[in-house]
Amino acid sequence: MARESLADRIKTGPLTPQWKQLVSKNKDIASLKGNVDGPLGDYDKDLKSAADADADMRKAWGALMSAFTAAVSKRDKDFSDHLKTLEKVKKDAGDQMNKAAAQGMKLAQTDIPAAMEAVSKVIDASDNYTQLTNELQKDMSDSRQELVDTLEKAFNDAGKAIDAAQDQKKKLEDDCNKLDDAVRKTITDMQKQAIKDKKDKLSDVLEGFLKSL
Repeated sequence: MARESLADRIKTGPLTPQWKQLVSKNKDIASLKGNVDGPLGDYDKDLKSAADADADMRKAWGALMSAFTAAVSKRDKDFSDHLKTLEKVKKDAGDQMNKAAAQGMKLAQTDIPAAMEAVSKVIDASDNYTQLTNELQKDMSDSRQELVDTLEKAFNDAGKAIDAAQDQKKKLEDDCNKLDDAVRKTITDMQKQAIKDKKDKLSDVLEGFLKSL
């Protein structure tokens, strides 16, 4: 097993099936001393765990993107709803002010105090409009903060999951390197035995397996 990256090793896949196929075609391998099955089995398990870690990272990333999409969609809906409400408040306040102003102008021709009362309604309508728009502004700010909080939590959760998977993969890569050395040494020793026993064909087979790693 050459010093490939863990990603390349995952793409290559498990090595045990290759070794078993080789053994089944060359029965004399059983006469040589050396434990290859154990390290190869451990190596393949590490590859499976590394592939699972990759899947965990993709899952964490997918969850982050889903949270982002949902948060933005909610923000857009909230913003649209606030704009509609603001337009309604604006229209209602305008209608009230126009109505009160018209009444005041009409009353001023015959009853100034009554006209003043009508004008006070215009001022009240303006105050109400200001209060309602302030409340809407606060709602919009709260909605924006909720979006930020949601995205920060989703980002932090994804970051923790991805960091954990990365740490696991680093350990698995170290383990694979150690198993790489162990398997290579064992097969090299087996090849020496084959040469010593004058089993040149078997030696060539083992050499071919080494080169394929």
